[in-house]
Amino acid sequence: MWSFTNHTPNKKSPFQFPSGATKLCHIRDNDLAAIALEDFSVVIFDCSTLSVVRRFGGSKNNSKVTAHTGPVSDLGFGPDGRRLFSSVRSVHRN
Repeated sequence: MWSFTNHTPNKKSPFQFPSGATKLCHIRDNDLAAIALEDFSVVIFDCSTLSVVRRFGGSKNNSKVTAHTGPVSDLGFGPDGRRLFSSVRSVHRN
């Protein structure tokens, strides 16, 4: 994460997520970002405080139930910024 005012990394950077990020959706009104991760979870990141405020789902590598059964293909906030919508790529097995 970079500071636009002094063109250097933010003091809290780098921020470590539980797994790699694959998608990002930002909502300007409340400065939140929804970030889809490789473990099929989604984190809500507060860009003002630079902290994770919520995590949905779990890990694809353990026995925990996950909210998504495959990679998150898209993310979007509702018009009022209070809901998050996500879609999952279907995985076909032969």
